[in-house]
Amino acid sequence: EMERERREFQVLQSQDHNAVRRQKQELRQEQVRHLQEKERKDKEIRALEQARAREAEILAKTQREMDLRAQAIAAREEKSRNYSDMVESLKDKARHEQEEKERMADEDRYLRDNDARKDRLVWEERIHFLTEQVQRFGFDGLPKGLIRDEQEKSVILSLIEQDR
Repeated sequence: EMERERREFQVLQSQDHNAVRRQKQELRQEQVRHLQEKERKDKEIRALEQARAREAEILAKTQREMDLRAQAIAAREEKSRNYSDMVESLKDKARHEQEEKERMADEDRYLRDNDARKDRLVWEERIHFLTEQVQRFGFDGLPKGLIRDEQEKSVILSLIEQDR
């Protein structure tokens, strides 16, 4: 009986020992799974952090490129404004020069017209005077060279004809 109890005890002890060993093995396997899961999560976190760092670099690079493009556009716009201002200034200068030329041309026309009127008045007075002299003294009674040309002579004759 004791032998049987001892064997049962040994069986129980062996079963307990096997159960403890199984529990230890399961615990170790659980710890290994837990460590593997932790390593996997750590890898995922590192990968996410690296991806975020790459995204941040890309964003920073993109922002720098956009800033450079904006500066280039602003510089082109400023250059265009300066060019437009210069062109407008040149147009204004050309317009003022043209207005000045037109004003001077108008003055010249006025002076020429005025001179022509004066010359015409002087000529008319001369013809009137010569016509009176011819009527008083005849062509032969006038000094030589007083009537300059045939045109004056024909005008004087036509005026004399009109008076008659």
